Amino acid sequence: MIDLQKRRIERLIERRRQDTRDQLEEINNNSGITRRGAEREGRRTRRRRARELKAVASHRDGLSSDDEETELESKNYQDAKGVL
Repeated sequence: MIDLQKRRIERLIERRRQDTRDQLEEINNNSGITRRGAEREGRRTRRRRARELKAVASHRDGLSSDDEETELESKNYQDAKGVL
């Protein structure tokens, strides 16, 4: 179970690192938004809309988590967790 959670966390950490690298590259090369950039912005937009629907007033930009997973990733995690 711990290995399963560790792999999930490592995947999220690596995705955040890659997002940071992508943002730096987009800024330095003025290359526009990449596919990964579009996915990142989509996650941010979904979180912002969810906060608006819940009327969350205490949110501070830049402090939210980017731990969203795709439905497939979430299902695979739940299936693996169920096997244990």
